[in-house]
Amino acid sequence: MGWHASGPISAPARETLDESERQAYDFILARERRKFATHQTDDRQFEVSVLYRVLLQSPLMAEAIARLTNFFMQGETRGTYTNRQRELVDLALAVELRTTFTAFTHVADAMGVGIDPDSIKNVLDGRLDRLTEDDAMVVQYARAVCRGQVAPGAFEELANTMGLKGAVEYTELICCKMMLMRTLQVFIPLFHIHEDWETDLERLHSRLERLRAGEDDVPDYHRGDSWTNTEGTVEA
Repeated sequence: MGWHASGPISAPARETLDESERQAYDFILARERRKFATHQTDDRQFEVSVLYRVLLQSPLMAEAIARLTNFFMQGETRGTYTNRQRELVDLALAVELRTTFTAFTHVADAMGVGIDPDSIKNVLDGRLDRLTEDDAMVVQYARAVCRGQVAPGAFEELANTMGLKGAVEYTELICCKMMLMRTLQVFIPLFHIHEDWETDLERLHSRLERLRAGEDDVPDYHRGDSWTNTEGTVEA
């Protein structure tokens, strides 16, 4: 039962799994391929993401987490919250949890869904007074949920904007994203990836400026959710 690191973790070999685990494994691999395809801008070969290389050690758990994430990525499709509001959660939590590992993707996705670079910068720098009233409300709410400090009336204010169903789903979106970010903070050192908040934040600002200048590509509006809306199979 023991395990000793001999190198970065790899996804388990499919043939070592039982039938139910293989179905879950195939679901994850198909999803990972779709996601990889939305990022691919060069000739890089497909590889499973760091997150799922670890989570696939328990394929059934990995599938449950992936399906939960799929649900929350599709909020705009259900009409409960917008892609803009979804991406603001990722930006707000990156600051709260002091991690930029996923934020390099999400600053691009944020621009892709129409959030202007100055607003992104203001979220990263904590200058919420410079945001629109609507953006400031959801960022403040995400921060408060993360801190366990939701003020009386804050949920009601959100529900007044999104509706009760939307506010409940949005709250759970925030909690799901917190789970994923905390999970990565535990596991990325196993891949010799070490975060330094101040240094990484500077790099994140540089990434934002490259996006603003057109030096890096701004993704399509639906890049962040397009890979979650179908279930494919692993390529032969």
